[in-house]
Amino acid sequence: MWAGMLESAVMSRLSGSASTLADHAAAYAEIIAADLEASTRSAARRLWMSALMIVSLIFSLGIGCTWLIAATWDTSAHLPVMIGLLLLGILTAFVALQLLNRERRLAPRLMALTLAEWAKDRSMVKELLSANYPADT
Repeated sequence: MWAGMLESAVMSRLSGSASTLADHAAAYAEIIAADLEASTRSAARRLWMSALMIVSLIFSLGIGCTWLIAATWDTSAHLPVMIGLLLLGILTAFVALQLLNRERRLAPRLMALTLAEWAKDRSMVKELLSANYPADT
């Protein structure tokens, strides 16, 4: 008789816990999906900006260099113009690198929302355990 009541109480408690755990797992799945979506958007945006920047720079520098070299070819300024174009290319590459590094620093941390929720849950579980099982001192 007592065993049947105990078994019934344990089963009802397990049923409630399983339901809570399933709801919690579903909430984590939503948070993980949101994290992945944000990270994917950021990575795609950076990739698109990088590709656009590279194509634009190559085209602009190619046309500009060709025009300047052609315009100064028969003068004594063609060598300084070529050196200036080389330095401009190096400066442009450095600025592009700085912009990409800034974008990388500002990008959202992968799985940031999920990690924050896990930290909250760990804290809550620790509090519950310490309240239910106080340390014997």
